[in-house]
Amino acid sequence: SEGECITKIDGRSTAYMELDEAILRLLGQDGTGISISVLREEGETPITLSRKTSAYEVVFTDVPAEGIGFIEIFEFSQNSAEQLEKAISQLKKEDITKLIIDLRGTNGGFMSQAIEAADFFLTGGVIACSEGKEKNEWTADKKQSFEGEIIILIDGETAGAAEIFTAALANRAETIGEKTAGKVPVFSYVQLPNSGNGLKIVSGYYTTPDGNTIEGKGIAPDYLRSGSGDSLENDAQLQAALELLQTEA
Repeated sequence: SEGECITKIDGRSTAYMELDEAILRLLGQDGTGISISVLREEGETPITLSRKTSAYEVVFTDVPAEGIGFIEIFEFSQNSAEQLEKAISQLKKEDITKLIIDLRGTNGGFMSQAIEAADFFLTGGVIACSEGKEKNEWTADKKQSFEGEIIILIDGETAGAAEIFTAALANRAETIGEKTAGKVPVFSYVQLPNSGNGLKIVSGYYTTPDGNTIEGKGIAPDYLRSGSGDSLENDAQLQAALELLQTEA
């Protein structure tokens, strides 16, 4: 409730803990327990909770042309990587050899899910990096789930985790659309003394695998196209992606 602050997660202090790390520590398999400490007016109170996941669909698929699959990721939420893996598996059963991934309007979400999702399309190398209070690097595990050609659709509302995913596939996929938002901050929570409140601060920024800045600059598409639509027939960006995949050998 208001004025309360989580100070520990499974015995680990949340002071200066990055937001993504705190969320990952709180999340887990249904039915498993977790202990947290909450700072209240009367002092620090230990609480034991049981996890329960509220799952909803954030990945949708279609087959707009023979051999070409379409995947739209609405957000990189808790289960999006798992949903994406299932979507890839299903499309491969339908003999899909090329893929369009729609990230237009996709913003926010968990960076960890974007990194896990990108891993499905890579055979190795760096997926993402972060610069700031701490430097981190994430690498692919070489368990590629899809080997075919990929086009990613992006626009000015593609932000955060979706930009990390797009940057990770820069040497693997082509992009069509408009420049992305350029918003990839690393958040940390700092516990304020005496009040017990927490302050969400920007402690760094995520970068491309080769260390280039995304924050404030965005990612420019390989093919600049405007004009998304509400159906296949009047979606100029999706049509451009289909035409490109159909003309490539």
